Amino acid sequence: MARLDYFILGYRIVRVADSDAAKLSSIMIKLNISADVRADGSAKIREPDVDRFVSYANGRIRYELSQPKGMSSVFHWLRCKYGLIAGVAFAVFTVIYLSGMVWDVRVVGNENVSDYRLIDALSASGFGVGDRWNRIDKNKVEVSLLSEFEEISWISINRRGTVAYVEVIESKKPKQQAKW
Repeated sequence: MARLDYFILGYRIVRVADSDAAKLSSIMIKLNISADVRADGSAKIREPDVDRFVSYANGRIRYELSQPKGMSSVFHWLRCKYGLIAGVAFAVFTVIYLSGMVWDVRVVGNENVSDYRLIDALSASGFGVGDRWNRIDKNKVEVSLLSEFEEISWISINRRGTVAYVEVIESKKPKQQAKW
């Protein structure tokens, strides 16, 4: 059964000769190290317990210690790769920063008012491509458009990812009665 603490803290595998498996087990008990000692003379030791084991077992038992495994091995591998760490951090920051911007504006529901007029009015009221979502006062923009266009009775600006959908409902003009 896989233990989560071994993966997070990291672990190493200790190997001894088959005849020394009992010695390995007694050393683990004496040092109060939780390890699964197998009959083939191998055991998993968590990374924080490795130093205690090595300092005690040197000269008492012949053993082989594997390379670090689990998350500590990832950090061990990354310890001198500052360029890679900086590149990954920059990429994550860039994706997070750019996902908070408006990259496209789409107008939905208009028939009489053209998309271009609405998009120009949006940019005149402070909303357009390249703006950050958290700095836009959508209510102010919506009220500005409603006051500018008499043909529009309702407007809503919604966000889906980096696309702004401007939903419009146009006013219905009363039908003119035919003169008889």
